Amino acid sequence: KHLINRHLDEFIEAEFKERWTKHFLLASQSSGKNACELPFRHEAGKIVYLHLDCMTFDAVDAPPQMRITLTDITELKNAEHELRIAAAAFGYSPKEVIGKTTDLLRSEKHDPSFYEAIWTRVDQEGFWEGEIWEKHKSGRLFPMRVVLNVVKDNHGQITHYVGAFSDVTERERAETELRIAAAAFETQEGILIADANKKVVRANTAFSDITGYSPEEAVTLSLLDSKR
Repeated sequence: KHLINRHLDEFIEAEFKERWTKHFLLASQSSGKNACELPFRHEAGKIVYLHLDCMTFDAVDAPPQMRITLTDITELKNAEHELRIAAAAFGYSPKEVIGKTTDLLRSEKHDPSFYEAIWTRVDQEGFWEGEIWEKHKSGRLFPMRVVLNVVKDNHGQITHYVGAFSDVTERERAETELRIAAAAFETQEGILIADANKKVVRANTAFSDITGYSPEEAVTLSLLDSKR
C-alpha cells in the first residue's frame, strides 16, 4: 500500500536517479529484459541494494506496461566491499582474487584439518569467528581476525560465503611486548613504575622484599619529593 500510485524514483538515492531514468527509458524502448543495480532507501531509513529486472510488455486495451522484479543484493554488495578491504590487506587487487579460492591466502601454520573443521562449522551453523595465520602476497605471514557467514536464498540453500577480515598484527605485537614486560618485571631487582607526575603506580615483589614496603604502600610513594 505504500507503493501504489508512487514513482519508483522516490525511493532511489538522489545521486542515482539519473542512472535510473536512463535505464527506464532504455527498458521502455526495448522488448527484452533489462537489468541494473541501484541503492534504495528502505522504509526504516537504511540503504539496501536491489537488482532490478525490467521488461516492457503490451497490455490488453491499455498502454504498454513495465514489469520490474526486485532482488535484494545487499549482502552480496557488502561481501564485495569486504573483499576489496581484504584484498588490500593481503596485498592483492580485487581482480587478482576474484574467481580464486581462499587457498590463495592459506599459510603453512595450519594443517588441512584445521580449515576443514572451520568450513564444516560454517556449513552446519552458518557462522565462524576466530584468528588465523594467513599469507600476504609478498609471502609474509600475519595473524588475521576472521568472521565467516553464509548467505542463503529463500529455499535455505547457501548462495554465498561472506568473510570479514581484520589484521591483528599490531595487537599481537602489543600483547607479546606486554608478556615480555611482565616477565621482566618479575626479576630479583626492585622495579618501580611511575606516571608522568612521578607517582608510583606499580612495584614488583623484589622491591617489597628489598625496601619492606608492600605493593599497596609502594603506590603511595613518589620518585622525588614534591619540594625538590
